[in-house]
Formats: sequence, structure tokens, C-alpha cells
Amino acid sequence: MKRTSVQSGPSSVRALFVLVVLALSSGTTGVHAQTPITGAIATDTVWSAAQGPYVLQGAVTIVSGASLSIRAGTLVQFGSDATLTVVDGALSALGTSAAPIVFTSVHDDGGTTPAEAGDWGPITFSSGTQGVRTRLSHAAVRYGKGVVVHSTSPRFDDVSFENNEGAAMAIDLAASPSGLRLSAAGNGINGIVVPAGVIEGDVEWSMKGIPYVVPQGIVDVGREPFKVWPRHAGMTVGETLTFEIRIPNPAPSGGQLVNLTSYMNTIAALSSPSITIPSGERIGEFQVVAVGHGWSRIDAVMSGTQHALHAEVMVAPAPSSAASNKAAGATPVEGGSK
Repeated sequence: MKRTSVQSGPSSVRALFVLVVLALSSGTTGVHAQTPITGAIATDTVWSAAQGPYVLQGAVTIVSGASLSIRAGTLVQFGSDATLTVVDGALSALGTSAAPIVFTSVHDDGGTTPAEAGDWGPITFSSGTQGVRTRLSHAAVRYGKGVVVHSTSPRFDDVSFENNEGAAMAIDLAASPSGLRLSAAGNGINGIVVPAGVIEGDVEWSMKGIPYVVPQGIVDVGREPFKVWPRHAGMTVGETLTFEIRIPNPAPSGGQLVNLTSYMNTIAALSSPSITIPSGERIGEFQVVAVGHGWSRIDAVMSGTQHALHAEVMVAPAPSSAASNKAAGATPVEGGSK
């Protein structure tokens, strides 16, 4: 049998190089291209590490009762100002300690453009979130605007919040997220921000690992629907004290009228017989002037409702010295008692 030998040379090396380039470009080496994600996810969907990274652009929503399941080791990247919102459905992102799920900026890749806090986000769980089906575990949220929870109860275990703009997490007063072993570092607030206001229903604060933070104001639990504050006040003759009227809901268009009455106007005089809380507001103010020694009651009635409350005022006599009388606004009597 006649044999034909093939000798290697420059042309065969070039051919081999072309084959290698073609193999790389065709993805036969196992390197996967990015999977772009936009718009609404309206059917049950699974994201896997093998098909990642997933790159979200614009406002991505989970709707129509759909479930998005993200498998361990998956990288989820967000373009500039991209968001992920569960409108009606569930999000399950179950990583492992060896293969966590990462939600981060597209710039968090070691490239020339560094990732920065606030590049994307937030991830929002709205009131339509199916809390019992929504869980994040062994996951990291980086360089975004954290997580927001509205009137629902997702679970977070072993989740880290790193270098986010603002709070690691923000909740409203009807939310009951739960979770263990949370951590936060490098965020604007390394905690769970809670707004001031009234908790009117049953909620549970059970997140462990990072603190709940009320940046300003007061959180009331089961507060009265209509309130005068302070309810009990001690005053001195000549003193003026400001009281607050608090209503449960923002005042309607045209404002909310509240009528005021002093039981003993010769002891505690009102600055006005009524106040109008401006439209959209929940708090109004009025003043009481202590004009005589004794006890009085201030009645407040919200016009158009059955709500009526009162505050009690105890007025002490003014100090007897002329200097104290002058400080209290009284005019000393010439030739007074010695």
C-alpha cells in the first residue's frame, strides 16, 4: 500500500490557528454569552448558572402570578438604573455557601469602569408578592439601591448587602420579612429602614443579623384613630404651650376641620376655636395660654366624624417674686406684698 505523508508547515499551523479561533467564537469551549433580560416575566421561568450571566436592562417585572427561580451559582447583573420588581408572583433565589447567587452591577467585573453604589436597583417586593413562595438564601446584593419590601413577607437567609446606595433594605409598616444570618457592609445605612407612621395591622419584625432603623419620627403601634398630644400637660400662669392634633389619614381636599373647646377658658384659653389641617397632611397645631390657676380640659372634635378626644391641663400659679412675674409676662404691682 502506498502511503502519503503529510508534513507540517506554515500553512498547516495557520489552519490550526483558524480552527482554534472558530472553536472559541462558536462557544464550544463552554464559555456562555450574556443572556439579556427586559420587560415582563409572565410565565414560570428558571435562570441557571450555565446560561448566565443574566443582564437586566430597564424595568424588569414578575407579573401574572409567574415564578422566577434562580439556581445556585447564577450571576445576575443589572445595567444602569435597571430594576427588578415582583408585581404579582414569586422570586426564589436559592444559592449555597459554595455557589451563592449574586445580584450586582454590570460594572462589577473588574473592568475599566468600576462599579459604584446606586448603579442599579432596587429589587422590590410589592404587595402582590407571594410571600410563602418568595425566598432568597445564600445571595449577595451589591452596588445597587438595596431591597424594598411593601406589604408582604418574603424570607431572606444568609443574604449579604454590600456597597448599596441608601439602606440595605427598606420596608413599609405593613411588611413582615423574615430571615437569619443577614449581613451588611458599605451601604448608606447598614440596616433595615422603617418609616415613621402607624402600624395598623399585625406585622412581625424578625430579621436577624442587621438592625431595624427608624431614621426620624415615631412608629406608633395601634395608635388611636384621632389623637391630641400631649394628653396631659402641666403649665404655669402666663405660659403658652403648643398642642398637636393627629389624624389617621391625610386630610382630604380642602383640609380637615377640627373644632376645639376649653372647659375652663378662664384657666386655659385657646388661641383659636378650631384649626384646619391642610390637605394631604396628618398633623395640625393649636396653642393654649395659661391664664389662671386650676384645671381645665381641652376637647377636640373632628368635623364630619364621631371622633372626639380631650387633653387635660393643670395650671400652677405664677412665682410670687416680681422677677418671676416679669419673666412670665405679668406686670408687677407697685407696692406689692413684701
